[in-house]
Amino acid sequence: MRYWAFLFLVLIPLLAEFIRLGRWRRATPVRVHVHGTRGKTSTVKALAAILRERGVRALAKTTGDAPEYVMPDGSVRPVRRWAPARIQEHVDVLRLAARLRAEVLVVEGMALQPETVFRSEQILRATHAVVTNVRPDHPETMGRGRRGVLRTLSLMLPAQGALFTARETGAASLRARAEAAGVRCIVVPAPAGRDQSAHLASMVAAELGYAPTQDADALCVAAPQEPAASDLPSRTFMCEGVTVQFHDLFSANDVVSARLWRLPAASCGDDRLRVAMLATRADRPLRTQSFMEWLTHAPEFDLVAPVGDHVWYALLRNVLRGSKSDRRVRVVATPWTGPERVLRRLCGLARRSGHSQLVVIGFGNAHGFGERWRTFIEGREQS
Repeated sequence: MRYWAFLFLVLIPLLAEFIRLGRWRRATPVRVHVHGTRGKTSTVKALAAILRERGVRALAKTTGDAPEYVMPDGSVRPVRRWAPARIQEHVDVLRLAARLRAEVLVVEGMALQPETVFRSEQILRATHAVVTNVRPDHPETMGRGRRGVLRTLSLMLPAQGALFTARETGAASLRARAEAAGVRCIVVPAPAGRDQSAHLASMVAAELGYAPTQDADALCVAAPQEPAASDLPSRTFMCEGVTVQFHDLFSANDVVSARLWRLPAASCGDDRLRVAMLATRADRPLRTQSFMEWLTHAPEFDLVAPVGDHVWYALLRNVLRGSKSDRRVRVVATPWTGPERVLRRLCGLARRSGHSQLVVIGFGNAHGFGERWRTFIEGREQS
């Protein structure tokens, strides 16, 4: 008897939540679940902006470094977290959408493990899904290579509705999986650079019957453009007699996305020393490995400078490989070295090699050292 009493006490809250979730989903008839390796946040915000422009009452939620609610009036509210991110936030946003009487809910996917991706979709029951791309990333949780990412993100296919994805490597496989599951898949010929999010958002809005004022079809036939380093968030300043130019590519934390940027190749006759700063994290060893394999042979850089709390791993892998690129990898930091000392050491390398300009491009991770470096650089006076 006691067993049944305890079971009853456990099942009542679960049943109550199940009923409430169904009611909140019915109150918000259109629910868009956006996931992928890159461009999730910008796609969510672009779609919400298009819907607001067309007079639709839309609520959007982003995740990542600074999670936010984009309210139906366009105002932004931070998502308050008292603990690490959990997929329970999907329940909270469904409740908020129902309370605000939103016509459309646009949610950025936050799950990385296959089981949490599947559970996220079970909570949201999306009417439309967007997979921005399946570039290799988070191999520790999503699986190695595009195949691992594809397998994980296939778990968020909507039971009914449509799936949108950009025409990139892996899109054909994703479409085949969707069609096998009976889900209509639209492959959008969006460029892989800056405008991919806008193209995807425009096509989703058009599918919902709220095409943007600019013709979505015209957007989608625009010629793809490779983004250039000059378009990155940048800062130029003087340090110890050296002109320093920093380009922030920390957020493109997979090799495929980073290689899309058109970076100027290093030249022996150039007065600039080009340094690839790899911000490492101890919980992302496979990401460090893939970046080191690329950067040590990339012709765009003179030197590679690993920094962060996993710098010894990066240096050890380079030594064990025994490649001729060892001379390109410079030790400028330990896991405890701060951004100011790293900058002074890089400027010293530039002066000793006879360069009056130092170009630093940050890769790897926006968290950890990348975040500390950004804060440090923002405090420098621009020249």
